[in-house]
Formats: sequence, structure tokens, C-alpha cells
Amino acid sequence: MAVADASFNTVKDAISLGLTILRLFREPLIGSLETETPSIMISGSLFALKEDPPRILMTDPPPGSPLLMTFTPGTFPASNSCGDVIAPLLKSSLLTVEIDPVTFSPPLEDVRYMLAVTDSFGCSTTSSFDYESIHVKAEFTADPTEGEAPLEITFTDKSVRATSYTWKFGDDSISTSPDPGTHKYYIPGEYTVTLVIESELTCTDSATVTIEVVPSMLQIPNVFTPNEDGINDFFIPDKKSLKFLNLQIFAKSGQRVYFYQGDGDDLQSWQGWDGKINYSERRAQPGAYYYVLRAVGYDDVEYIGREYRGTVYLFR
Repeated sequence: MAVADASFNTVKDAISLGLTILRLFREPLIGSLETETPSIMISGSLFALKEDPPRILMTDPPPGSPLLMTFTPGTFPASNSCGDVIAPLLKSSLLTVEIDPVTFSPPLEDVRYMLAVTDSFGCSTTSSFDYESIHVKAEFTADPTEGEAPLEITFTDKSVRATSYTWKFGDDSISTSPDPGTHKYYIPGEYTVTLVIESELTCTDSATVTIEVVPSMLQIPNVFTPNEDGINDFFIPDKKSLKFLNLQIFAKSGQRVYFYQGDGDDLQSWQGWDGKINYSERRAQPGAYYYVLRAVGYDDVEYIGREYRGTVYLFR
């Protein structure tokens, strides 16, 4: 650790700075009496190229011993209109003064810190040191974070200095790939996805994202207008998170005019009844039609019974 020493009478001699520690020897003038508490002005110009300026810890041992000033990540509040901070050199031995420290996480990039010090006689000096970051940060995005089952999520890693990865998807599945790609959720509920990373120097960090797969739901409309104007052209239930659906539609005569049964991806892409008889080009006549519907959600909720049998009106 680099250290610089400077001897001074009261605080009038020039100040020398090391890379991380400043030692100031306070020695009274020969034949004089000290009537004031000497002070050092720590200028508000203390800063880093990144917004993570250090704080300063000051200890004042008995006269003739070094005054240690060390700095670690933190910041100064402004104490006057100039943005300066006045720090008295306390005469009591082994006292420590902290100037309202605020601790920051270490910077993720390599930065240069600078310190400017001015004494009560206006003498000042500056010094700097370079900080080579080894800090790690776990970060990732998930898209989307909410939807119906089966919900496919794309995970993208944005971590810094990670060399090993552990993805926990919240459904008992795990991946150690830097790029896990997509993951599919089938059961409605809330999932906490956790990414744990480790750097080459065994520094670790973690990050989490919450995924919500919405519960199953089924609502059935009672009218549609298949006139090919792009508005309400299909008879299709409003559904979410269904893994199976069976639909039959009958005319007043009892003739079945439409049938559909599907699950999985086929059910996801199903558009509904377009008003044509049994997938032909013959258009069903306007009027009332009777439907019978059965469905099961990914949460095992069953949609059967009288409430899923009813009448739908076709208008052209």
C-alpha cells in the first residue's frame, strides 16, 4: 500500500498525498503556543471519473504522531456554498471523524479517483489513483414476464465478469449455460427465476426476475358476424391457459355444422368457427346455433356442464 508523509507546523506546510493513505505530522512551532484548533479543508473537488467518490476517515493521535487519512468508497455532503467540507484536527487522542460517509458498491469499470486537499493557508495539492475493478454483477432480462400457459420466455444474460452460470427457473429445472435461450412454463402460477454467477476470482452475485403464468379462463360469446370485414368474423371463446378444448356446433335441425378438438400449439393457433359448414365453402345461414363445449386448463380446472352449452347467434 503506497503511503506519503508530510511534516508541517500547524497546517502551513505543503501536503503530500500517496495513493491510498495520507499521513500528516502535526508539530507545534518551537517557542509558540497553539491557540486554535488547526484544520484541513477537504475540497469538494474530491471525485472519481465514475460517480463513486471515496470518503475519508481521519484519526488524530497525539502531537508528533502521524495523522492517518484513508479513503474508501463513499461521498461528501456540501457544507458551505463552495461545496467544501471543513474537517478539524481533533486534539483528543485516538479520535476518529467520519464525514457523513455513504457506502457505494464497487464500480464495475476501471476508474481513476482524484483527491484535492487544501489547508487553512490556502496551500493545496492533488493526487489520484487508478482502481482496477474486479467487481461482478448478475443481471438478465426475461421476455415476456407474464402470459398464458404454455408461456415461452426468452432469457438474455447481461452480467459483468461472469465465468460460470447457474440458472434456476423456479420450476425445479436448472441450466448452467451462459445463454439458456428459451424456457417454457406450463402450469399457471408465479415463478422466481434466479441467476447466480461467479467470476474467475470466485466473486459471486445473483439476480432474480418474477414470471407470472395466468390461471386458466374461459368465456363464451353469444354472437358473431362472419361477413369478412375483419371484425368479429369468428366464433371463438375468450380463453387463457387451456391445454384441451372440444367444441361442437349444431343447427336447429340437429345437424352438426362444426367440430373442433385440439390441444397444445394447435389450440394456441386455433381461430374458431368461421361460419362455414363443416370446413366447406358453404356458408351457414343467419340464425341461432347450439354449441357444446368442453375444456381443461393447464391448472387442471375443467370447463364442462350446462354453463358451457348454449346458443350463439350468427349475423351477416
